[in-house]
Amino acid sequence: TPGTVTLSVTGGSLGSGATWRWYSGSCGGTLVGTGATLNVTVSATTTYFVRAEGPCNTTACASVTVAVNVQPTISIAASPRTTLKPGQTTTLTATFTPAAGNTFIWYRNGVVVPGATGATLVVTVDGFGTYTARVTTAAGCTALSNAVTIIAEISNMVFIYPNPSTGRFQVRVYNPLGKQLTVIVYKSNVQLVYRRRMVTSAPYSRMDVDLRNVAGGEYNVVVVDGDNIIIGSRKIMIVR
Repeated sequence: TPGTVTLSVTGGSLGSGATWRWYSGSCGGTLVGTGATLNVTVSATTTYFVRAEGPCNTTACASVTVAVNVQPTISIAASPRTTLKPGQTTTLTATFTPAAGNTFIWYRNGVVVPGATGATLVVTVDGFGTYTARVTTAAGCTALSNAVTIIAEISNMVFIYPNPSTGRFQVRVYNPLGKQLTVIVYKSNVQLVYRRRMVTSAPYSRMDVDLRNVAGGEYNVVVVDGDNIIIGSRKIMIVR
């Protein structure tokens, strides 16, 4: 980015009464300073020239170009939502400059999201957290975005999918405190065919159920908490 840099002469020696003289624009152009070192403030890519000038002779110029690279900018936003229920997705999109030649890294809760290297990122209920993105230009300049947090949308529903199912399906409920839950499956609301206690770690943690050993038909899935209080229930159709 624009800033200050120190230019230095390397090699060479001055004759009696000679001086190192620095120019911009061209050799012998606009004088910008004298001496073996020179501090310059650069706002755009500029080539500087230096030569020895004295009573005996003037040498040819040496030159150096100071490149000023554009500092990138980046911001991210979620669309269409920042709250999710099972089956929903939202897309994080980065808006950035410059427009081309960039690479991206996405972070969730400060940890790199594996394989996320594009300007967009799709988030599901398995990805609740706070997201940021880093853009790096071809010249190596980098910037970090604002943060966007994706959270669970409160619901009292039991989510089951796929439904209908061949027997293997997943159950999700809103459970913000990560309580221990029990999934119970009944046939015709009276015959117990499945019961399993599970520990969840996030509001809609995935709970896998395998009923490939039961006959096809309609079943009722009930989820209860650690106090045996029913959180919710939903029917599922198992097909053979």
